[in-house]
Amino acid sequence: MGFRFRFETLLKVRKIREDLALQEFSKAQRRLKDLENIKNMKASQTADIRMQLMEHMNAGIKPFEVDSYHAYITRLETEIEQVEKLITQAGRQLETKRHELLKAKKELKAIERLKEIDSERYRQREQKLDMRFMDELAIQRYGSRQ
Repeated sequence: MGFRFRFETLLKVRKIREDLALQEFSKAQRRLKDLENIKNMKASQTADIRMQLMEHMNAGIKPFEVDSYHAYITRLETEIEQVEKLITQAGRQLETKRHELLKAKKELKAIERLKEIDSERYRQREQKLDMRFMDELAIQRYGSRQ
């Protein structure tokens, strides 16, 4: 009979937990990256609009158009602030998921170590039994020769 780990079910459960924690962590990472991309895009839009406004002001622009540009720039800046708040929340969420992942990895590693120890003990027991069997065979052969 081969080695059978007594906590195999627990090992499988902990492996599943680690996989789920890793998925959640990856999802949180993607969310944070997406939000940072949105922020960068809006900041780029704001810079482009400011540049357009300067060009139009140098070429001569009507006052109501200047007001429209300023309103649009203000709206973009407000959106950037909102995205920054979301980035802060996503960063905290990412840290929470990181801690959960590390905990799941630690729990899995503990069970894997226990499995290694049990496997080594099993191997040693089997080796002892084999040695006893070989000793008995040697004794029987020696006894039958005399």
